Amino acid sequence: MASSQLTFFVKIITVVHLLLFCICLHAQTIWEGGTPGFEQDWNQARNWNIDRVPGEFDEVIIPNVTTRGHYYSVIENRIIEIASLFIQSGANLTIKPLGILSIDGETTYNYGIYLQGQIFLEGGQVDIRNTGLVKILLDENKEIFDSGNI
Repeated sequence: MASSQLTFFVKIITVVHLLLFCICLHAQTIWEGGTPGFEQDWNQARNWNIDRVPGEFDEVIIPNVTTRGHYYSVIENRIIEIASLFIQSGANLTIKPLGILSIDGETTYNYGIYLQGQIFLEGGQVDIRNTGLVKILLDENKEIFDSGNI
């Protein structure tokens, strides 16, 4: 009897651990910006709420930071691939000439980019693949200011 109770307990603990692991895989990573000397650097871990640069399983959110110094993210070179990008209303992202933003939506089956704010593509590149829905969802009257490649 005690053995079957122990087995049941082990199964419950295993299921809980698996659920927590799955939740962690799709963490929302939120831009904060403003790290002294690296205020707008995407690749600065302290500019993110999780104190690490977003990676392949992260759903990245760029919020409106006008009340926190207007430090919006700038991508100057190739960054680690992310799962999706949500740019909130009033927010923006700039991609410089050598900047490359890669989004692989295979793990999220979602939009590649959900754009309520603005993207300034200053000669850089955006690569979006494996999305379950449209690659870029634009809110009404939103646009990408493009001199690069999408």
